[in-house]
Amino acid sequence: MHYDGRPMNLGVDLILNIACNKRIEPVDASCCVRNGIELTIVQILTGIFFLICAIASLIMWKKQSLISNADVENQSSSQQPVHHSYVILLNLSKFGLILAYFYICDRTPIFMKESKVYGLGVFLACLGVFFLLGISSWKVASKGDYLNRDQTDEWKGWMQLVILAYHYLGASADLHVYVWVRILVASYLFMSAYGHFNYFWNKGDYSLFRFSQA
Repeated sequence: MHYDGRPMNLGVDLILNIACNKRIEPVDASCCVRNGIELTIVQILTGIFFLICAIASLIMWKKQSLISNADVENQSSSQQPVHHSYVILLNLSKFGLILAYFYICDRTPIFMKESKVYGLGVFLACLGVFFLLGISSWKVASKGDYLNRDQTDEWKGWMQLVILAYHYLGASADLHVYVWVRILVASYLFMSAYGHFNYFWNKGDYSLFRFSQA
């Protein structure tokens, strides 16, 4: 008997996927990728650093809780101030948790990877949903001067939503969308630099803490 080659190739693909997808890291539901997850020295050191930050922040939180419980038992009304080191370690721990989530999604076979299929209608519909959600939170700005904080924050927020949809949906395939998003990125950088310059010029705060925030 003679068989068509297409069903035979499909059957071979199914057999190969059953055999090898359990052992490798699939990128696009394919077997033709490398086996295993390789960690670099930078990734290992970064993971150790954020793990130490998380443990230290947990210890400081536990210590703060014990002090607060002791004050309650002694009927003391004085509230213990939160140490700046705890705030920094807590924020670093949150940042490390976010990076770990990104690593799990992008560098491990836990979640299946797919190629992006761009469609202009889907992109515009996504922007329309963002617009409808945005108009529900409109409010009057507290200041009326030119390029005030409320205005620049709103503009940067809209830009972030457009850039997010642009990258998520693979809209770089459309040249017109690509050019407009490049303009939005340049405008976002300008407004960020303008806001930092305005703060330094008006407040005169050149401390290391503020510089690290900028």
